[in-house]
Amino acid sequence: MAVKHNSLEGAIISAMRQDNPWWEGRGVPRAMALLKPRAYYALFRQQIFRSTIKRAAVLMGPRRVGKTVILNQLVADLLIEGQDGKKILMISLDQPVYQGVWLEELWKRAREIAGEQSVEIEPEGWVVIFDEVQFFENWEQHLKVLQDRYGATNKFIVSGSAAAALRLKSRESGVGRFRLFTLPPWTFLEYIQALYPSLASEFEATGKIEDIDSLNEHFLHYVNYGSYPELIFSSEMQKQSGDFIGRGI
Repeated sequence: MAVKHNSLEGAIISAMRQDNPWWEGRGVPRAMALLKPRAYYALFRQQIFRSTIKRAAVLMGPRRVGKTVILNQLVADLLIEGQDGKKILMISLDQPVYQGVWLEELWKRAREIAGEQSVEIEPEGWVVIFDEVQFFENWEQHLKVLQDRYGATNKFIVSGSAAAALRLKSRESGVGRFRLFTLPPWTFLEYIQALYPSLASEFEATGKIEDIDSLNEHFLHYVNYGSYPELIFSSEMQKQSGDFIGRGI
């Protein structure tokens, strides 16, 4: 039994270090850091760090719309602005190694791994992010406890794809403690800015589009394929769009 426990403990430590490269002075994965932030990002960031609001942030939305990317971009900005990387925790709860361990216990282990001198001292100044929280049973009750005990001096953020269940559970257990945010699929403007930047620039400069027929063609393509980045940039994926959306989303 002891060997099994040690093996699990080692797996948790390894997974946490992999999820948090900034503990060792590295940044977020380059592929995510270089992506242009969605229009939603600035408002989301501004709202969750408003000093007068002491609530946990719950970021919801369909699969594959960029929630994990936004969270990594948030970490990247915090590091640039001087936040201690050893006080930023991001855990992706879809990893089986984390199952069965309470959220507070995961945070405590992270503080030990990151080098906090004593986990018995009241923690402060942490940004704690739990991604894919729908994989964690009764997550809303655990988050409520964290927010009640530590929310005055630490920031808690969770994200999840099962939007309906997240919203329902947040309302049941997080009234007054959680702030809900919904990340939608890409807007038509984001689609145009990504694929046809000159067209977007024309509209921003003049407030109108001369070639309305071309714009309508782009809109039809957006309706069919433009809401999800993977479809937008992959012609092969577009051939299987029904399966991608019907089963993957």
